[in-house]
Amino acid sequence: MSIQNVNIKEFFVQNINESEVSELSENAMWLLQQRYFVQRYDAELNSTRDENNFKEFARRVARTVTSAEVNYTNSIEWLKTLERNITSDILNRRFLFNSPCLFSAAAGLTVIPEFAEIIYKDVDAMTFEDYKKLYDSRTKNQQLFACFVITVPDSIEGIFESVKNASIISKFGGGVGGNFGHLREHSSEIAGGTGGKASGPVSFMETWNTMGAVVVQGGKRRAALMGMLFDDHPDIYDFIDCKTEDGKLSYFNISVAISDELMHKADTDGDFDLHSRVDGSVVKTVKAKDLMNHICESAWKRGDPGVFFIDRARQDNILKMGGAEWDIEATNPCGEQPLPNFTSCNLGSINVEMFVDSQGKFDWEKFQAQVFRSIYYLDLVIDACSYPLEKIGERTKAIRPVGLGIMGLADASILQNIVYGSDIFNAFCKKLGGLMARSALSATVKIVTDAKKSPFPKHELVHELFKDSKLPDNDNEEKSR
Repeated sequence: MSIQNVNIKEFFVQNINESEVSELSENAMWLLQQRYFVQRYDAELNSTRDENNFKEFARRVARTVTSAEVNYTNSIEWLKTLERNITSDILNRRFLFNSPCLFSAAAGLTVIPEFAEIIYKDVDAMTFEDYKKLYDSRTKNQQLFACFVITVPDSIEGIFESVKNASIISKFGGGVGGNFGHLREHSSEIAGGTGGKASGPVSFMETWNTMGAVVVQGGKRRAALMGMLFDDHPDIYDFIDCKTEDGKLSYFNISVAISDELMHKADTDGDFDLHSRVDGSVVKTVKAKDLMNHICESAWKRGDPGVFFIDRARQDNILKMGGAEWDIEATNPCGEQPLPNFTSCNLGSINVEMFVDSQGKFDWEKFQAQVFRSIYYLDLVIDACSYPLEKIGERTKAIRPVGLGIMGLADASILQNIVYGSDIFNAFCKKLGGLMARSALSATVKIVTDAKKSPFPKHELVHELFKDSKLPDNDNEEKSR
């Protein structure tokens, strides 16, 4: 499909048969009941009850996200079309938002009679005023993002401020990562000249972990933390081994931020310097290959640490023109979302299984249309969200990041009789990823050119990177099919 002249709203289905809904398995319904169905007021019972079906759940999520569109349109027909598309994509298992969006959409409003009536009534009965009221009345508990990264400064005040910030984010359902590599090494002089010795970054990770043990994410799931350390930190070996003891730092994933220098030195059997965080001096010199072997052996034995190729992430950072303010030091707890400090990202996944037809053929045009719609949805979540920290809200809205991924790859491959790991499988994955990336980028452009929304405030940071680029098209993709 050539997309140059296609308006983004043409990817939205105008006439949706709401009776066409994919059936859920018993396990899926159980999971929804345990994790995602919320308490709601029921006028017929004149009391509250749990949501009891997939449609109620999907309507609450879709309507909450759609309500943010009142910032950009006065058209009630477009609002209804948008909601119907989100609802249909959820009900037919084509797309799903990240968990905080599912269990925190309309948080605090569903048990109030006047809002329950707005949230759960038929879409045909909705008015523009209903959407506006729902948006304007969102509570501080409507935190819809999964991924956060914050800084951990080298001061006792800064460290415990980071603990507070991480606890607030966890309370509202977010996972949080941070790089502890700025903290001075164990046994170095503490700041202030009192003669005391620093306990090192690993000890303060214990403080974060204790917080994680007592704060349940959004009241729904255990806390999720990511701890990173630069590879040239003097405490790097202690960090690598910090989860050796069973149950130690149990709320953490840990990763070493690996530099190009370490990779090069390991490849050439060179020496690698570890630098003091106090004055930058060389504290110790190790064999780069020995350090890499220690990382790999520990990961093989225990699954930790992971590795984060930080120089590659910084090279690919489209905000790098902004300097240190938008530098990348860490990722979210799952590791898929590198983010600047004090920013956040909401995620969504397209279920590629649902784009394989009854003949075992993958429908590339429907998949591409889903990518366009999904980017539009995720961008709206940025406006619908109540942020746990004001600074994170400001910085997130300045760059408006979204994370779109896929699920169901194994099922889609089986339905096409594609063998995992085969050349055909690899070609399918490359084609899938390429089309998704091009379409997602095109969607971000079309949100501005077609939907007439303003570019994100810090768009000038990427202007130099993309000034000579053209809007991606898929004519060559069509020819290759």
